[in-house]
Amino acid sequence: MTDQPRISPKMLRSPTLSQGRASSFLRLSQALCLALPLAIAGCASPPLKLYTLAPPQPPVASTAPATFVQLTRVTLPDYIDNQSILVRDGSLLKNSSNARWAERLSSGITDLLVADLAASHPDLLIGRYSVGIPANTRIEVSISRLDITSTGEATLVAQWAFIPADEKRSIQRGQTVLHLNGATDSSAAIVALTQKIVTELSSKISAQLASTM
Repeated sequence: MTDQPRISPKMLRSPTLSQGRASSFLRLSQALCLALPLAIAGCASPPLKLYTLAPPQPPVASTAPATFVQLTRVTLPDYIDNQSILVRDGSLLKNSSNARWAERLSSGITDLLVADLAASHPDLLIGRYSVGIPANTRIEVSISRLDITSTGEATLVAQWAFIPADEKRSIQRGQTVLHLNGATDSSAAIVALTQKIVTELSSKISAQLASTM
């Protein structure tokens, strides 16, 4: 039987073997450095999108309105008054994984109503906050239901009141139940449907405001 060649301790310590191991380790390190960013990129979630309810262009008034109408912050049910973009599937609320409202929904709806009402009534100064003159009328809006379903059905139930500064004048109230249909296959579509139904609410309030002032 032919003896197999043996590697002596001296050969293991030889510069040639040490250099070979170092070269293999270097190649492995380089491969890991290249693969790690690709693995991280593959596991990373898509960037978060922030949405607002886009207001209309403000009206250009020739003179400054003398009558100030204040719209206080809209009230919403607690479960939707946050930054989550939600759709309803029966009793289940589904939250968008890659999109949010840029602000609490009650604040965004209030800003949209203010902008819509101001565009419809350029003769009035309509805003959320006092601007150095007392409010002639205060508008309070309560949305008791705002649902967008996964099948594309939107429902909004709201009540509002016009509260005059003059206590001799009576408080005027209104309410509405709105239904719309639209796409809900993306966060952008849900935002668009939400804006559309809130704009419908603004039209209802605006019509009564014209007869109140």
